[in-house]
Amino acid sequence: MIGRICGATLALLCFAAVCLNGLREGNSFGSVMGRSLVALVVGGATGLAAAAVVRRIIQDEFNRTHRRDSAADGAAPKDKAAARSAAERKSEPAGSTAGSAAR
Repeated sequence: MIGRICGATLALLCFAAVCLNGLREGNSFGSVMGRSLVALVVGGATGLAAAAVVRRIIQDEFNRTHRRDSAADGAAPKDKAAARSAAERKSEPAGSTAGSAAR
């Protein structure tokens, strides 16, 4: 859905820009319409391609984040506690004695 909207928007913007530029230059109607229709097709294809790329990037990022979250949620409670304590140990500075004093 969003791909078609982006494609149509870019196509119409290209069409309008080429029409206005052709009229400003004083070109004939046939010349302006021919170039504008080419811009319409090229702009539509470019908009669809750009929307597809953006959609794929967003889906991949969502899937990667979702997998990471579901992997953490799927761990057993004992494993979660072990993972949390390991993460806390990694976050402590190398020379810190706070972790060893609490043990």
